[in-house]
Formats: sequence, C-alpha cells, structure tokens
Amino acid sequence: MPVLSSRECERHYWSTLETPSTTTGTRYLCTEEELYELLHAHEMADRFRNKRDKFVSLGKATWDLEHFLQRHPSDRQRAALKRLRAAARDPTWTTDVFIKAFHDLDLVFFDSTMKGRVRLLWKGSDEGLTTSLGNQHYKMLGCTRIMLQHPVIIVEIVLNAQSLFFGMLPTCDIRAQIWRTLLHEMVHAYLVLKNGEGVDRDEESIGLDGSHGRHFQRCARAVDARAKREMGVEIGFKGQGLSKRGGGRG
Repeated sequence: MPVLSSRECERHYWSTLETPSTTTGTRYLCTEEELYELLHAHEMADRFRNKRDKFVSLGKATWDLEHFLQRHPSDRQRAALKRLRAAARDPTWTTDVFIKAFHDLDLVFFDSTMKGRVRLLWKGSDEGLTTSLGNQHYKMLGCTRIMLQHPVIIVEIVLNAQSLFFGMLPTCDIRAQIWRTLLHEMVHAYLVLKNGEGVDRDEESIGLDGSHGRHFQRCARAVDARAKREMGVEIGFKGQGLSKRGGGRG
C-alpha cells in the first residue's frame, strides 16, 4: 500500500490550489472545455433555462442505478474504465487527475447523470467542512451541497485537501481515500439530481441520518461493487467522509 511522506503530502496539498489544465499535471483524456464546465457549472446554468428537472422518488433513483450498474459496460464505458484503472495505479499521479477523471466516473458509475450539473473543486481549508456527532466534532473529507435550484439543480462537490493530506492516519493510502471520497460524494450528487433532495425524510424524522440512509447505502454498495471489480477501489461505509481528527453531506 503506497503511503505518502509528509513532504509528498505537502506537495500534493499545494497542487490542489492550482487550476487544472490538460497541459499540466497528470495526463488524462479530457478537454479544456470539459474542465471549464466542471469548475464553472454554476456560472453556465442559464443554458438549461428551457429545461425543468423531473424528479423521482429515492426508491426509483436507487433502483435505476442498481440496474444500470448490473449491465455489461458499453464500448465507451470499457474505454473509460481502462483509463480509470490506469489512473488509479499511476505512481506519478497528481491531484488534478480526480477532476480530469470526473466525466469518466460519471459515465461508468452514474450513466452521465451529472454532465453540466456538478461543480467539482478542491478546498484548501476546513472552513465550512466540519460536522458534529454527539459532542464530538469532526472534519469532513468531502461535502456535497446544492448550489443552484433554478432553472435546474446544480450541485457542488468539495474535496477537503486539508483533511485528506494532513488529517489521515499515517498508514492511510491517501490516493485510494481520495477516490473513495469522490465516489462517495458522487453518490450524494446523483441522489440530489434525481430526487431533488437526496435525503430520506422518513429516516430523518425518527432521528436517523437521512443523507446516508437505506437508499444511499444501496447506491453506494452498487457503485462499490463495480469500483472494487473494475478499479480496485472500495468506497466503504462506516465513518466515510470524516477524518480521524475530527460535515452539507459528507
């Protein structure tokens, strides 16, 4: 299991503050237009002015995803999986690869539900990325929130560079943890875009975590199965999204 030194963590941390480009960092098949769209989705929402969201229940959204992931990958999806496998094992990886690979992850795991509808970014501080469980405070590794609701929902996914590079156990495989965190947050984004909320209000009404309820768990398990099989990456469930030092949905 590759473990990063403190110097490598610091180098990766500072690289998250740089704007991704196809000409720098990890080589990955994507375009400058795709990167711009991913970083500025909230500024481009007007192109959906003639479109209206058609939401479904959490149960229907979950059923749709489970059945999509049970199908054999198409030729495009197999090509994307090949790129993702290579990226997940590349020893020369840089932090921009997670942004460059987003559209492939969306294609392979979520049937391109998020195209043009998600803004993805790194954040260098924990500000706004904390949560509480009982009387304990934790820092989230990632967070998903609704940025815009009109004319359509635009979702923002934030990766917490501070906690991912400086808040993990020394033996943690940080690169694998970032893939896990991103896929975890993409499950949240999928349910928000399909359902309008992504929160199980019935579970929330009895004191349970509606953001990580039975529908989220089913979706995460379905994504996890393909991620383990095709990429060698596990999403995980318990404690996912929180750093050991301990937030949105985490």
